[in-house]
Amino acid sequence: MKRIIALLLSLLLCLSVISACSSEKVNISSTEKAILSALIDELKNTVTADVYAEALSRAQAVLEDKSATSAQVTGITDELLKLRNEYLNKTINFTDRGAEHLIKHAMGKADTESISLSEAGMVSELDLTYDPSNTEGLLPITNTTDFTYFRNLKKLILAGNEITDISGLLSLTKLTELNLSFNKIADISPISGLTSLKSLNISFNEITSLSSLFQVLPFLSSLDASSNPITSFENLKLCKTLETLVLDGYSFSSLDFLYGIETLDKLYLRRSSFSESVELKNLIYISYLDISDASGFRIDDVASLTNLKSLIAKNNKITDASFTSKMLNLTELDLSKNLLESFEFYGNVPALTKVNLSQNSLSNVVVVSYSALSDLDISQNELTNISFENLPALRKVNLSQNRLTTIDISSLSALEILDLSHNEITDTSFISSNTIKTMLIKNNYITSFSAVLPSLKILDISDNQDLSVTSLSMLVPLVSLDISGISTFENLSFLAPLINLKILKVDCSNATDKTLPSTLTSLEEVYIYGADDNSVSSLYGFTYLKKLEISGGTLVSPQIRGFRYLTHLTISEIPFSDLSGISDLEKLEDIYIKGATLENPLISNFPALKRLSLVSCGITSFSGITGLLSLTYFNASQNNPQSFIFAELPKLKYLDLSSCSIEHITDFYLPVTDCVIILNQNSLTELSGLVPLKKILILDISQNNITDYSALDGITVTKIIK
Repeated sequence: MKRIIALLLSLLLCLSVISACSSEKVNISSTEKAILSALIDELKNTVTADVYAEALSRAQAVLEDKSATSAQVTGITDELLKLRNEYLNKTINFTDRGAEHLIKHAMGKADTESISLSEAGMVSELDLTYDPSNTEGLLPITNTTDFTYFRNLKKLILAGNEITDISGLLSLTKLTELNLSFNKIADISPISGLTSLKSLNISFNEITSLSSLFQVLPFLSSLDASSNPITSFENLKLCKTLETLVLDGYSFSSLDFLYGIETLDKLYLRRSSFSESVELKNLIYISYLDISDASGFRIDDVASLTNLKSLIAKNNKITDASFTSKMLNLTELDLSKNLLESFEFYGNVPALTKVNLSQNSLSNVVVVSYSALSDLDISQNELTNISFENLPALRKVNLSQNRLTTIDISSLSALEILDLSHNEITDTSFISSNTIKTMLIKNNYITSFSAVLPSLKILDISDNQDLSVTSLSMLVPLVSLDISGISTFENLSFLAPLINLKILKVDCSNATDKTLPSTLTSLEEVYIYGADDNSVSSLYGFTYLKKLEISGGTLVSPQIRGFRYLTHLTISEIPFSDLSGISDLEKLEDIYIKGATLENPLISNFPALKRLSLVSCGITSFSGITGLLSLTYFNASQNNPQSFIFAELPKLKYLDLSSCSIEHITDFYLPVTDCVIILNQNSLTELSGLVPLKKILILDISQNNITDYSALDGITVTKIIK
């Protein structure tokens, strides 16, 4: 529209020059009418178009005046353009602090940056889900007034906030998807004006009635109204376009309100209860039904739904699954968390592609002649035996947490992912496959690995405590290997052939030589348990390393420098005291150190560092932590600080000083305002040391010994947790 208007305005300029050279009484041309009409339409749809009311009225009069001249139309067009440009260059003055922070965060703006009306008009999607555990000082949204500036929104997610009034959404007439779940909304009548809505989530609110909402939402195809104090759903009959309906957490005495909705395809009735009179068999249109954690329904009714393609019935105390043999169109079946002791795979359900029977009491299963079956989960049962036959599409099998000692997979020609973790396997010689790419076999009783898997990319064989590995030359294609929880290695030379390895988790606590082979130059993530300075130094040359986690061991002065791609560093449960070897890491964003002995740590010159955790490190002073210009999060909990000066941390938003045995705060200095400060689980009795801060976003002073809060009178605190 804007490009069209610009082109038309160029034409208008030419026409105005021509008309100036001729009679002023020349009537408005069709081109000039098109220009003015397009501009009027744009401004009518602009944020709070009320400011244009008088000018738009005059413009409309000129447009309808058959005797109007080119000079008149040029004048009113210029006036409207000036108003438009002046208005759109204005910045939004937010009324809700939570909305301001969440919107800026979603748009990638800093808290100090502004949002112009022009920018707001270009936003089509906003995810403003509130996470109370966020570490960026974000507050929940409490009202919707500020959304009047975002009239071009098509998708808006406001889940988990503290909204009670949604009248501010009335102007968002272009919305097609709206999520208001987990708020405090009782009145949803303003939604009736959002006639473009296709998807609406109002679950977990305080709504008692759906009123006549569905008469005025002609395109609504998806509705989630779960867990509200709604007593009647009769009005749902008015919604003739509904395809997906979620009504979790209700007690139903009847489902008659559903029978007239012939468009209904997917139905969710999880955590619901049904009286004896409720019949599911009349839901003949649906192809997807989820009745997990429900009670009171008749399983024979479910079996009569012959159009069902997906049945999800988790945790329903089902003991007999023979009813599924009648459901010939099933493609997905989930009967996990039930009481099944047996299950027969009936060959007359040929379309079945995904089956989940996990968390039952199955001991012996035969899976035969399912040409479409691709995903099978029978984990967390009591299987001692399972057999497969004629399963040409089976790609993923999860048999973890059973009692298997061996299985025959020779007939599974398409198998790519196999999980045998937490079984009773001692020998892997029975495992042979040219197609398996991911093998998970952790926590068994394996002593040697002899599986033949030439296509294997991911192997987790961790926590097989007696495993002995001398060579992995047959696994050269591996990109991920987890051998943590195995401390039988004398050295790590057996890893040398794995030149394609990108992720390695290894326990070298009992190795006499902890050096990693120099051939592992493709490594991007390394997790080492039981490291020493030599194993850390052997990483030098692994130029693609992005993530390094070291736990346990005997580090003295770890040399971690020059890794140009390293973004994450963790060193935990190692009582080292020298940080000088950690440097020249220009892309490092996260440092997490726990259990070191760092009385006054020197940490600076990390230009990209955003998150710093120094937990339980014996810190008494923070004076050496300076110049971290990108730092937003600092966790210094479980230390013993004597001073509280945090210099040159201009972007800090979250400071955690919990569990530091602090009795008094003196000389507290932060170079920022609007920071989240966590001081819970200390021994504070008063707060006078905080007075210099003037402004705090969130202050947590719970679990202290404070009786006098008067020091906070001179501080602007948005939210206090006592």
